[in-house]
Order: sequence, then C-alpha cells, then structure tokens
Amino acid sequence: MSDILAAAKQHYSDLIDGELKSLDVAEWQVNGAPARIYYRQYMTVEEKGELVALYNEGKHYEMMVMSLIFSARDADGNKQFKKANKFELMKFVSAEVVEDIFSRMALFSVEDDGLAEKK
Repeated sequence: MSDILAAAKQHYSDLIDGELKSLDVAEWQVNGAPARIYYRQYMTVEEKGELVALYNEGKHYEMMVMSLIFSARDADGNKQFKKANKFELMKFVSAEVVEDIFSRMALFSVEDDGLAEKK
C-alpha cells in the first residue's frame, strides 16, 4: 500500500473514531424521553456517492432516509438502522421528522457537495 493511501485511510479512521455528536427527536419517545440519535458528520466515499446519486435522481426523501441509515448511532457508536429498515423508514415514519433530523445533522449541503443538478 502506498504511503499516501495509508495516510488517507488513517485520517478517515481518526475522523470516525472521534467524538459522537447527538440530537434529540422529541416526536420519537423512548421510555418517556425523546429519542437521542448519535452521529458523526463523516461517511465513506461510497455512502456519500449513493446519497448524491439519489439526490440527483430527484429522490430527496430516500436520500434523507439513507443518510439516517448510514449515520445514526447509539451512544456506543453502533448503527441504529440497517439498509433492511429502509422500507419501514420510507413508509411508516413522518417525512417532516426525517427532514428535521437530516437538517440538524448537517451532513452536507447542496452547495458544498455539488448536489445541485447541472443545467
């Protein structure tokens, strides 16, 4: 492995081993308290590429759901959702709540990540 690739992989490892951020979702009550979602603002190139593709296909809410699947963690850093949960998240969860979570996680913006469709 090249030194540059090793350095790039170490950098990403350091990013994902960093402190988790969190947000509370008042609409999702767990044991009488708002659900707390932990997350990191970093994802793999593959994950981000999937989100960009969904956005550019006009599948904005599917992109938000997938960002939740990729990013939501518990307090120990374990993923809260799996790709198998996509159907339920798409069909049985409030779009407004998903949009609010996505917005508050601030994983990326249209302007910063070239998501806007080219004209």
